[in-house]
Amino acid sequence: MDKGGEFTAGEGMESASAKALAQVSRMLSTPIDTALDLAALTRKGVAPELMTVLIDSGFTRREVDWIVPARTLSHRRRNGRPLTPNESGCLLRTMKILAMAEAVLGSSERAFGWLRKPRRAFGDISAMELLRTEAGGQLVEESLGQLDEGYFA
Repeated sequence: MDKGGEFTAGEGMESASAKALAQVSRMLSTPIDTALDLAALTRKGVAPELMTVLIDSGFTRREVDWIVPARTLSHRRRNGRPLTPNESGCLLRTMKILAMAEAVLGSSERAFGWLRKPRRAFGDISAMELLRTEAGGQLVEESLGQLDEGYFA
């Protein structure tokens, strides 16, 4: 706290976004302390095997097929090539949004329920559908941030 009794950055409750970065770091077994670390990892490209992390977390293969189609994924694995920066960004964004939803909503079950349900605030489509684009992912992240702060979405 500062002298006026106000919380300053880094004190008090950890934000859902910071918790999400910590969770993604654990999921990847790679240190990720800031959004800049996540951006660097995206540019470098991640291993195609990390798609398994999404499936193991509760996504169906069909729900994440938009990130890397199964045939392309198989080809990348066979040739030992990383995902492209675009594919890596989609995968990491999806991981971060899931981790943020779990932090905000308290459980994996509630997070997936929220992600899969069409919402009026999202034009009657689900957060899962919005994740397919950068702009949609930002909207979902913003909505989760508002929920974390006590606003209803």
